[in-house]
Amino acid sequence: HLCDVSINIKSIVERMLEKSLYNSSTVGLRDANSHSEMAVVASAYGLNLLDHCLPTGAADQGLDLVPITRDIEAFVSTYNYNMNQQNFVERASNNGCRYLNTV
Repeated sequence: HLCDVSINIKSIVERMLEKSLYNSSTVGLRDANSHSEMAVVASAYGLNLLDHCLPTGAADQGLDLVPITRDIEAFVSTYNYNMNQQNFVERASNNGCRYLNTV
């Protein structure tokens, strides 16, 4: 108690760790294993963290958004936006492939 106010330090630490694990997991899914290990260590100290519910890997091995954002001009020149499906469709395949990429 501090000035007649009850402060739950454990709850504050749990929420901060959850936020940190979630934010770092969204940056790179390849780090999901290390985040799971950190959650195990936190539980060993009696902290009850919520599952951050992120996948352990990418569902498909399509385009990565990081290179797209680094070279947005090239992306804009090679993709069209499909308003009906709310996605980007490659204008023409780069290597003569029969398939077009979508984002």
